[in-house]
Amino acid sequence: MIELVAVMMVMGILAAVAIPKYFDSLDGSRVDAAANRIAADLKLCRARAVLKGSSSMESAKFYTGMEKYTLWLTPDIDDPSNYYWVNLSNASYPVDLVSSTFTNQLGAKSVMSISFDMYGRPWCGNSPVSPMVDGRIVVRSGSEERTVVINPVTGLATVQ
Repeated sequence: MIELVAVMMVMGILAAVAIPKYFDSLDGSRVDAAANRIAADLKLCRARAVLKGSSSMESAKFYTGMEKYTLWLTPDIDDPSNYYWVNLSNASYPVDLVSSTFTNQLGAKSVMSISFDMYGRPWCGNSPVSPMVDGRIVVRSGSEERTVVINPVTGLATVQ
């Protein structure tokens, strides 16, 4: 009986140490998955703009208060009769969309949308002559945070 109690105490101590680390690793996995999804969707938006090859742009819009974003006027991959929306709070990796900030050469900031031209270059704001110079989207789960950075020259998105 003493051996059983000793084994149970050791297992309890191990569980007390392991469970917080397990949940921390879940937060890291969730935020990595969400940031990689955003980066992949921005690459899709950029690729659609390049493939169109016209003067029209493709845009992504971020709604930080609602934890959602959309590839503007892009059909949903699973249901082409609807537009492409991602709700980060309902996804298999629930995270908070902390911020989305895009700045153009004139210093104007947009907290909502980024557009790509037919060359894949990123643009933001209302100026047709001022391309983006800085673009960042921040996601968080628990204590883990990742930033998706858009290269102002190539328009490619990477996770940091």
